[in-house]
Amino acid sequence: MSGIIISLGNQNDESGYLLSIAQNRLNKTIGLWKKYPDFKIIPTGGFGKHFNTTSRPHGEYAREYLIKQGIPKEQILEVVQSSNTFEDALLSIEVIKQVGPRKIYVVTSWSHMLRARLVFKKIYKRKINVIGSKDTNIVNYLKEFQTLIKILFGLIKIPNNE
Repeated sequence: MSGIIISLGNQNDESGYLLSIAQNRLNKTIGLWKKYPDFKIIPTGGFGKHFNTTSRPHGEYAREYLIKQGIPKEQILEVVQSSNTFEDALLSIEVIKQVGPRKIYVVTSWSHMLRARLVFKKIYKRKINVIGSKDTNIVNYLKEFQTLIKILFGLIKIPNNE
């Protein structure tokens, strides 16, 4: 297989409506897929009090959005039901091992790119291309900075895939 695009989830409301950051990431995913239409897409996102409290996984809402925007169903692989960036990488790697893509893109937000790159590179142990969608909320950058400091000082450990 030539490539995979892993589209990282974000928030939806209590009715499943995708909030702006989630839509921005998916729109970036769509743009990348249009450039590489033979690539498959893996939407991520399960459940969590900070992003999805509905009875359906966030990734299912993402999948529906992609299809409504014209992505063929057969180009979308099974949803990875993750609740954070570490799980995005750990749970999606099994799919990556099965399909053996030559290229991997991870789509996230600008503010989340560095952490996503650190996590996916450590867990996947291969080259990962991380693409960011627009994120102008300064609070998101501050939260990411705080998390990165915790990772750098060992307060949060990136799990090994072993």
